[in-house]
Amino acid sequence: CSRMRRARRWVLSQPPSGLLLKDAPGPTLVTVATAVLGIAALAAGAQNWLLRQASHVERPMLIGAGVLLAYPDFIADGLGLALAITVVVMQKMRK
Repeated sequence: CSRMRRARRWVLSQPPSGLLLKDAPGPTLVTVATAVLGIAALAAGAQNWLLRQASHVERPMLIGAGVLLAYPDFIADGLGLALAITVVVMQKMRK
């Protein structure tokens, strides 16, 4: 409980400075883009629909891609992007 009080005190006592804007624009844009793609992949997996209805194999791939893209790591981003692209290709090839 004391940890939460300290965290709240730190957040409330700091002036609003735009935490994302403290880095160079390149890494910030990559972070925002992968977060948006991750949320889109999670939503597609949760709704069972991307370009068309997802199969039983594609749905866990989309959810996994969303989790990996949301995790802040370049290797996880690469794996998540590869999974998402694989699902898109699988759905485009399916008639």
